[in-house]
Parts: sequence; structure tokens; C-alpha cells
Amino acid sequence: MPSQVIPSSMVITPPESVTSETAFGADVVSVEAPKSRKCSWKKAMMWTAAALFGVVSGFGLQKSHVVDPAFVRRQFLFESFLMFKVFLAALATSCLCLMLIAIFFKDTFNVVRVDFHDGIQRGVFSSAVLGGILVGVGMALSASCPSLIGPQLGANIPNMWAQLVGMLLGSLVYCLFEYPMVRFEQLGPKFSAAYLDELINKRSWPLQLGLFVVVTAVVVALEMVFPWRDDLPVAASQGTNALRDYAWPPFVGGILVGCIQIPAAFFVETTLGCRQGVCVISAIPALALPKKVTTGDKSLYQRFASYPREHINWYQFLFLLSLTFGSFLSAFLSDSIGEAAPLPIVDGLLGGAIILIGAHLAQGCTQGHGITGLSLLCLYSFVIIPCVFGGGAALAFTYQAIDGGFVPTL
Repeated sequence: MPSQVIPSSMVITPPESVTSETAFGADVVSVEAPKSRKCSWKKAMMWTAAALFGVVSGFGLQKSHVVDPAFVRRQFLFESFLMFKVFLAALATSCLCLMLIAIFFKDTFNVVRVDFHDGIQRGVFSSAVLGGILVGVGMALSASCPSLIGPQLGANIPNMWAQLVGMLLGSLVYCLFEYPMVRFEQLGPKFSAAYLDELINKRSWPLQLGLFVVVTAVVVALEMVFPWRDDLPVAASQGTNALRDYAWPPFVGGILVGCIQIPAAFFVETTLGCRQGVCVISAIPALALPKKVTTGDKSLYQRFASYPREHINWYQFLFLLSLTFGSFLSAFLSDSIGEAAPLPIVDGLLGGAIILIGAHLAQGCTQGHGITGLSLLCLYSFVIIPCVFGGGAALAFTYQAIDGGFVPTL
């Protein structure tokens, strides 16, 4: 793959060359990383941080009830706004956190931001638009995504094993055709800059502040028009122990997720995202492949083989496991384990496969691009996320018109 050209404003000193490392958000190929990343104590902090982040996120997501397939599907029919509120609250909080890092810790901001710079090498239509649409279609069909599958399994949502199997198969299929797909991703017009502030030659933090204000206003407006309690199947009583409550306001769960950007940036030198945690498992068979087909610029499976060989990808896998535990803990404390209507197994298998194929094309999913990418002003993410919701809504209304039972019921 061609080497990246990184603006002088993003060069980190003192640098140490790192090749094809990955982080919670997106792939990093031939970028500069600080020496501290290889310190043993730093690795220990990364493992600990990944576990803690996952438990907190999983707990908040379950309490917000976005792990319920019915709420995931209802959002694409615009019948429920719980998930929109969680997503937008996480985005607003992420914008605020990363804006503060950009102002006061510019070097750290540049480290985490470089993960998204390879968007300028990808085609707007062949990668961003098509990948985003596939992610949306897969999400609407499976009622899941890489950032939700862990919490859904932890809450023991029926039939969620099918979504996980579908994701693993989708990732495996894409990676087996990696050589032609990588070239397909680069077809067509590309962005001339990676980030909005680079494109208009302005500082990033005023734009991040503006995005924070707009998104926050949308969350407040949605809550005023569609109160979150009206979305729940039962009354959400508030007891003396908040950890045992049946539900929390969705924006609380979103704020918890968004706040993780700060410790992720300082302890793990990365950002939020979950795709790699699924990819690393599906790519384990690549360890048996000979090096001649997994190394070098012309190798068939270079990206495929890199997932299980790079230790930072296993941190994201730990993050997924911790999401699962956090969700289980929340559901156990509120006595709501398994309280959701199941989806057909075929929907889970097919949707899970489609969403991972799309996430590979787009190099990220709803959390990596939707929460982190938008907060970092990544132009690529501003194209992908509307395509995700557009693709999901198109599938949802088509499915509902044909079958009439798109939203599962108990």
C-alpha cells in the first residue's frame, strides 16, 4: 500500500517508526508513534484501561437499553429515539473531551488523530459511501454492530450468537479477498484533506466546539419532544441504588461512553472503536499462513495476517470482553437478563456478515467513525455516518413493507 503523507503539523516528536499498528478506532499504517508505547508499564496500563473502559461502557449501554434489538430496529423506522440520544450524547461528550485535548495536549491529540489520516487514500464512493451503506444495512438487519454485540451477549439477548458468528464470517470472507478489495477501496475520487480543519485551514477546536453545541442542542430537543421514559416497555422506577435501576436516561449512557476518550487518549494513546476486536478473532487462521503471502507490499493477506500478530489489537478484544461483562453486571443487578425479543437466526447471520464487510470497506463502524471520527473532524466519517443511517433506514422500511414484522415483540 502507498505510504502516507502526514502534514507537518501532525508530526510527533520524538518519533519512533511503527508499521501497521491498529488502535480502538482505525488501522494505522506506517505512522509515527511515541516511544512510550513500547514501555512495559505502558502496556500494563493499556490492558487495565481497556478492561475498565469496557466495563463502564457496557454497564451504561445496558442501562440505556440500546442492547435490545427492538430499540435498534425501531430507530431506523424513527419510532424510538433512545439510541439516537445515546449516540448523540456520546458524540457531544467526545467532541468536548477531544477539543480539550486538542487545546491543552496537542501532541496527544495528534497521536490519536493520525489513526484516521489514511482516509485520504480511500475512494469516497468505493469505500466511504458503499462501506457506510453496508454497515447500516447490516446493523438494521442484525440489530447489532461491533460495539453492541458484546453488551448484547452480556445481557443474554436471545439468538445473539448468530450475530457474532455472522460478524466473524463476514470479516473472514472479506480478508480472504483482501488483495482485490484493498485496491477496490482506492478507486474513484478521494478527499484532498483528511480533516475539516485542514480543508478550510482553521484550528480544530472552534469547529469541535461548534459541533458540540449543535449536537447537544439536538439531544435536548429530542428529549423534550420524545421523553426517554415513554420509550421503555415498563416504568423505569428510581430506587435508592442507581446501580440496580431498570434504566438510566440514555444521555447518561452516552456521556459515560464519550468520557472514555480522555483516559483512552492518555493511557492507551488511541480512541473508541470495536471493529478490530472482532477482526482479531476471525483472523487467527492467518497465523498458519506462510510469510510469503502475509508480508511485503504485494502480499495477498497483509492486513488479514496483521490482526492477530499485533498486540494492540488484543487490547481491543479485551475491551469487547469487558463490554460484555459490564452489560452482564448491569442486567444482573437490575434483574433484566434476557429480557428482549429474539430476531430470526438468519437475520443475525446475514446482517452480522454484511456489517463486518461494510466495516472493513469503511475501516470502522458506528463507534469508530460516528463517535470518534466525527469528533476528530474526519471528512471520511462525515460521509460514512449519514450513509449508515440512510442504508439502515432503507432496509428497515423495505423490510417492514414486505413483512410487517420488522420490530420483534415478546
